[in-house]
Amino acid sequence: INGLTVQSTNATYARCVEIRNESNNITIANCNLKMPFMSGTSDVNGYIMVTNGTVSPSVYTNPGKNIVIKNNHMSAQIDGGPYYGIWLCNETNGTSSTGYQVIENNIENVYYTFIHAVYTVETTIEKNRLHNDKHTRSGYLYGIYLYNYYTRCDAKINANWLYEFNNLATGGYDGRYPIYVYMYGASN
Repeated sequence: INGLTVQSTNATYARCVEIRNESNNITIANCNLKMPFMSGTSDVNGYIMVTNGTVSPSVYTNPGKNIVIKNNHMSAQIDGGPYYGIWLCNETNGTSSTGYQVIENNIENVYYTFIHAVYTVETTIEKNRLHNDKHTRSGYLYGIYLYNYYTRCDAKINANWLYEFNNLATGGYDGRYPIYVYMYGASN
């Protein structure tokens, strides 16, 4: 997928791009992904969702490997936007490389996490711009969230830029975590 503009106009449940069912060797590059009316707070929402889950994104099977997400612009209204910017989820017992690369993207206005990776192995997250423009929603906000429980991770996180992340507006975020890593029992 190269140079495509996708606008999801649903305000409650939406995904601009969904990758699932062992879809291997996919590149999403130079795209403009928009959610101008998104105000829903459901965790099924995201600009790009790499998961086999439709009702919940937390379905731990193989949606695909060797997926590159590069040089895309993802945007929504201020105080809007999807729950996730990018959601990457794979098998709980995975030990081989998932080969996910999230590089040089500009992700604006999300509700919960800009880049969320669960049970991914050898994922590269670098040179992304992550920012919420004058958001006033309360709750938690994560920049990059890695979760691997009893599986290896070997993630490479490099040169990402998080800004307008601290939001001092009234009713701002209760907790802000630019990078959050949970690796219980996992070897790295």
